[in-house]
Formats: sequence, structure tokens, C-alpha cells
Amino acid sequence: MAKEFPYEIKQIAPGIHLINESFSTMFVVQGDTRALIIDCGTGTGDFKSVIESITSLPYDLVATHAHVDHIGGRGQFSDIFISAADAAKIKSVTPAYRRIYAVSNKLTGMNKVPLSSVNFTPVKLEPTVHIIGDGYRFDLGGRVLEVLETPGHTCGSLCLLSKSDGIIFTGDVANEFLFMWMSNCTTVEAVLPTLDRLLSTDGYETVWASHTTEPMTREDIVKCRECVAALSKRKNSVLPFIKMFKQGDSVIIYRATHIH
Repeated sequence: MAKEFPYEIKQIAPGIHLINESFSTMFVVQGDTRALIIDCGTGTGDFKSVIESITSLPYDLVATHAHVDHIGGRGQFSDIFISAADAAKIKSVTPAYRRIYAVSNKLTGMNKVPLSSVNFTPVKLEPTVHIIGDGYRFDLGGRVLEVLETPGHTCGSLCLLSKSDGIIFTGDVANEFLFMWMSNCTTVEAVLPTLDRLLSTDGYETVWASHTTEPMTREDIVKCRECVAALSKRKNSVLPFIKMFKQGDSVIIYRATHIH
């Protein structure tokens, strides 16, 4: 059994809860007949019990992308929905990887949770993977979330749009702090059409990105795009240096070879 972990739960709209794991944030979206869980965090505690304290509805789990802080808790679930491009990365998120992530967050001061409360139980049975892509719809009964393929932060990043709520869940593809240095990121330039697509998509004004406990707006995506566009004009390097680029409130951590 997973150790007790201090999850924070916050209702952000009727039938929608944000769960703060400190290492990441996840969402529970309820309809009339089903619920949808967006990401499952690092797997630091009994996340499944937290979900079931919020809703008694049957539910599906969808991953915005296959990074440790978004699929580390998958071992608590029987099924997971994810993009084709990121599905191959799932098993690379091991207990050792989760531990390294948690410890590094602690050492850098990004996380205040005692490591004694963090659980690194191995995945005993991998969940069944369901591949989804553009236009896939999660019909929860009275509430529908539509999938948008949004490559950038990873090649298979997904966003989920709820037009009835005017909300889009963007994972890590349009954060104020955009990570573009990992091996499965796209080039920096490839983020531009993704951000353009988000800005041209109707049906939302509120943006819920991961790693934040307050909502963003379209203007925040505009600022992110401006930062990416400015970085795209820089020259690349033959060496994979990890660098930081800042413009206004937006920051991009990137690998120099990822600019072409």
C-alpha cells in the first residue's frame, strides 16, 4: 500500500478538481456518467484513493505526455490513454527515474515535501495502453473533452479542450517555464505551429497548464509564443549545451542543438 502523501485538492470549476502533488498537478473532470483523470503524477502516494474520494463515477486516465511527473503513477491504474508518439516512452519511467526526479526537486528547492512521505513502489502490472490522437473525444455525459495533438514539449504532447467549460488543459506545452531540452522534445521552431494552433482554437478562455495552481489565459500563450519565436531566430550549436532563454515572464530551457 502506498504511503500517506500530502496531496492538495482544489475545486477549480463545477465538477473539476485540481490535485497538487507538489512534483506536478493533475486534474479530475466529472460528467454525469463518467470522469476523466488528466495525468497521474510521479506516483508519490495513493493517488487512486484521492481520485475516489472526489468521485464515485467510473473514469479513464489520459496522459498529456510521457514524462516522469505525468505518468509515474500509472501502476495504480489498469488503463491509460496516450498519443502514439509518446507511448514508447512509458516504460522508461522506472522507480529509479522517479526517485531521481523527486530527489533532484528536493535538492534544488523546487519541492518542500519530505522524501520520507514519497513512495517509489515499482509498477507490478503495466496498464493497457490506448492510443489516441487529434479529434478523439472523451464523452463524460453532459461534458465532452476533445483531444488536440500539440507537439513541442514532447513529440506526442496532447491538450484537452472542454468547450462547455471554456477550459483547455495544456500539460507542459505552453507553460511560463517551457522545458525543451529533453531527447523527445521537438525542435524549438516546431513549437510555433502548435502555439499558433492553440491561439486559433475556439472554445476556451481559461488555460490550465501543469505545474501551476492558478489558471492562465490566451495572453499567456501569446507571451510563450513570442518567446519561442525570439529564440528560434538564434543560431544553433553543434554541441548539446543546455541553456536558458528569457523574454518577459516566459522562460525556455532548451538544448542548443534543438534550434535549426
